[in-house]
Amino acid sequence: MNRITIKCPKCGGIIEADYEFDTFLCSCCGCGYKILHEGQSDAEHPPKIRLMVLEQEDRIVDKKIEESRNLINSKRIQNTPISSGNKKLLLICLIAFIVMIVFVVILNT
Repeated sequence: MNRITIKCPKCGGIIEADYEFDTFLCSCCGCGYKILHEGQSDAEHPPKIRLMVLEQEDRIVDKKIEESRNLINSKRIQNTPISSGNKKLLLICLIAFIVMIVFVVILNT
């Protein structure tokens, strides 16, 4: 079988595939590509290859959805307000720090 090597336009990874197939999937980023030979229509793609491309596209969409959820969750955590118990503890620590500074200044003078 003849093998062809092409460079992935998206990530720059190397794609090696059999020449008899006209659909390729990048092993680095998962993007699918179709190469139509002269006079060939999209309908001539073997159903197995089309199914493989659709499954890969589904995985890519699922990955993007998961990344979006992670981004939303990280923003939600960043925007979480400080609870009243934590505010009281923070205020007590701040007052104690100020008292320590005043105490050190008084002892050093």
